[in-house]
Amino acid sequence: MIQIALLDPHPIVQRGFKSFFKNTSHIEVLGTFTKIKQLFDFLLENYIDIIIMEMELKDGSSVQTVKKIKSLYPDTLILIYTSLKESVYGLSILRAGARGFLSKEISQETLIEAIEKVYHDGYHITSNFANQINKNADLHRPRNAYGTLFLSRNRSLKIPH
Repeated sequence: MIQIALLDPHPIVQRGFKSFFKNTSHIEVLGTFTKIKQLFDFLLENYIDIIIMEMELKDGSSVQTVKKIKSLYPDTLILIYTSLKESVYGLSILRAGARGFLSKEISQETLIEAIEKVYHDGYHITSNFANQINKNADLHRPRNAYGTLFLSRNRSLKIPH
């Protein structure tokens, strides 16, 4: 049995998540949380195989939350489940320790496949994003898409001393 938890500030997403997984025999939702502290309080006494997490959290940084989970609970796996763009946020969240990046537009089958793949020691990323990583990214060098955009657009600007 794969035991999962959801960290998402949207109550309707939490209800849908619980409802969807009621019908699966091998995946069990042990908790849903709107706040980061609630999740960490739960983790003090409970083991979770995979945390499914929204990128847009109201009470903290998703990247810092992933890093903290990985430092305190290194065996707990993390999948990002968001409406934000993988091309902008995917690399930073993978560097932080997440095992995948899922769009909230995916099918139920894809969600289950991603959970199973990550649980069995894999990663879940789209082929387009994998190609982007292979072509353009040095995973060992911190980089921010917005910083890159800013630098490339402003190279000709002269800053007065």
